[in-house]
Amino acid sequence: MVKPYFCEYCNRKFKGDVRTRKLHLQSQAHRTAYAAYYAQFEAEMNEQRLSSFAAKSKQKISSKNANDTLNHWLQINRPDLYAFFMLRKQLIQLEYDVSKWPVSLQLCCS
Repeated sequence: MVKPYFCEYCNRKFKGDVRTRKLHLQSQAHRTAYAAYYAQFEAEMNEQRLSSFAAKSKQKISSKNANDTLNHWLQINRPDLYAFFMLRKQLIQLEYDVSKWPVSLQLCCS
């Protein structure tokens, strides 16, 4: 006698044989229930991440101005953009003619 299979996502019981389980796991109803089950946890995790990020940001950079905040965020999350930002800053400080810059730099930096 085969033990019945209970799907926690769909709240249904099935015969415990492999074929029935595989058919159920491939069904659209199961996939929808599975996605909905994990979506509720994903929403909770996103809220926790946002609140912890906001708390850390306030704690680390509460006394800095907006430019320092941007630099801090770029250093942590996008080091490639931070390097680009610093290069752009150096070019501006050296008073290069912006019209001679490559088009890609002109569009995103002007």
